[in-house]
Amino acid sequence: MLEVGDCAEDVEAVIVQEKAKLQVIIEESQQELSSSSAAVVSSNSREWSSFYKKLQGSIESQVSSIKSSVDECYAEGGDVKTHHIDVHAIKEDFKKAVALELSVAKVEVYEVSKSNATKVQVGQAAGDSEIVIDVSKSSQQVVKQQEVVYESVEHAQEETKKVLTCAVGETQKKLAFWYDILFGKIRSIRFSSAAAYKQEVDVIVAGALEEAAVIIKESKSSVEFKYSVSGSCSTEVASTVEVAQKQALESLDSIYVIVTEQVSAIQEIASTADAQVIQEKITIVEEQSRRKTQAALEITAETAVSAGFEGKTVTWVETAQIPASFKDVKVFAFDVVDTIVNYRLTISKAWYQLVAQKKNSCTLSHIDVDAFVIRWYALYLEQRLKAKHSEMDIYVLIAALKLVLAEFCIESSFTETELKTLSSAWLHLELFEDASASIRKIKQLEGVYAIAISHAFTIRTMMDLARSGCLCWHAQFTADMFAACTINNGTSTEVTVVSNTAMLLGLEKASELAVISSNPEILEAAKAYGSKTVSLNRFATGKKEHSFDIEFDGLDIFAESFETFYEAKVLSTTTKVEVPVSRSWFQRVVSTVTTTAESVSHAIIG
Repeated sequence: MLEVGDCAEDVEAVIVQEKAKLQVIIEESQQELSSSSAAVVSSNSREWSSFYKKLQGSIESQVSSIKSSVDECYAEGGDVKTHHIDVHAIKEDFKKAVALELSVAKVEVYEVSKSNATKVQVGQAAGDSEIVIDVSKSSQQVVKQQEVVYESVEHAQEETKKVLTCAVGETQKKLAFWYDILFGKIRSIRFSSAAAYKQEVDVIVAGALEEAAVIIKESKSSVEFKYSVSGSCSTEVASTVEVAQKQALESLDSIYVIVTEQVSAIQEIASTADAQVIQEKITIVEEQSRRKTQAALEITAETAVSAGFEGKTVTWVETAQIPASFKDVKVFAFDVVDTIVNYRLTISKAWYQLVAQKKNSCTLSHIDVDAFVIRWYALYLEQRLKAKHSEMDIYVLIAALKLVLAEFCIESSFTETELKTLSSAWLHLELFEDASASIRKIKQLEGVYAIAISHAFTIRTMMDLARSGCLCWHAQFTADMFAACTINNGTSTEVTVVSNTAMLLGLEKASELAVISSNPEILEAAKAYGSKTVSLNRFATGKKEHSFDIEFDGLDIFAESFETFYEAKVLSTTTKVEVPVSRSWFQRVVSTVTTTAESVSHAIIG
């Protein structure tokens, strides 16, 4: 457009022509807005007018800048070929100017509509420029909430879920709009100095958090809906609904904490002296904050219903800080026993099930089953070292079982068939509740691998456990695969499996491997090799005798924490900007009904 004509007049004519075309586009946009929703437009006509007026001013400013550049090129008969007008730069400046006016307009429309505004829609006009804002206001008519009468547990669950889903949905819309306004205000700040910029950001964030608190408060009011129970329905339904409501209220409080912590990161960023770096970091924080808030809200209604009607315990857990030294980790090796599979619970249940079928079950009621199972596993490890490497684990387990039965003086209480049945339970060990989801979370991270290791079981048993638990590992390594190394070097099975696994993975550095285990001996072997160590303390052990890189009480908190750490690392790599790693919260759901039922069954049998 600007590279035609032999004189300034020719270029001037093209500018005027193109400006007229742009004017037509804007007028058509205004006309389309008016005809699409007359009620909305009429209620916000002043705001629409203000936005288009400012947009018009921005266009005039940009066109004037272009004209000035053209005049300089042709001034005093100079050689126009020696001048160059950066058309791309001018186009980008124009787009930024329009985007800025759009952000300012959003803020102004919100300030006028304030809490009555519930929805903002931005439409496309010319090219990629956003120039249409549609703000819908909530009805001023007060609708009296009708009390719901529950006729059955099913009816109560259905209605409770419906009301909670609706309340959470409205909160999602309001917070999405809130984010639009917050970051629109921040982006409209003119950077004069770091101190002045930081001061303006602090004021905006403080005001925004107050508004977020109001949104959460309104949402909590919607969650505390009225209801009653019919005479034909169990009175326990009322307490069940109360539990669901209470859980929803706690979730909303936690979501406000998430919002606060994420947005507060902006204040830390604002201390930077580089304006461009600030904008890049703010864009990243905005994306992370929106996504985490949205993810937390999406499961709020479902977990509240689960807590009330399905007997599940839901707690909010804060993620932990992952050390920067984990940035090079490419492979996570999960030590299966006591980390992924819960042999204590599985074998205890198999024991109670078998004993319940026996006529002399009362003679076994004095047995400390937990101690029995732990001792069985310890004897199995001893027998595994003595057995041939080709001998299957099931036969070693049976041999160890006979030894532990003798120690507990009940060696004659079971038949050979019963011994085999009880030992076979080891091939189908149940997973810890957080295992499957946590492994999937790690596996979905690009460039990160999840493998299984075991110094206790052979590869055949590991295959059985993987199939039983639907565990799709990237690979599995066991001590029996490196039996020759154990024999020749005289090393322990723990050291053998860790060092040789790292070797076969072809890693450049030992620190690219992280071992996750609840077994201190495995972790000590990994630490000695130079790998990263993640200690999982699933069972309270009292005094700590070892020190590892990081320690968690559950696999879920580790997976959530590392995912947050990984995302920040990837963003820092791609944007070349150091991204702050903000901590967040997630929901831990535990099925208390199952646990209670198991405890009751154990007590009855005992």
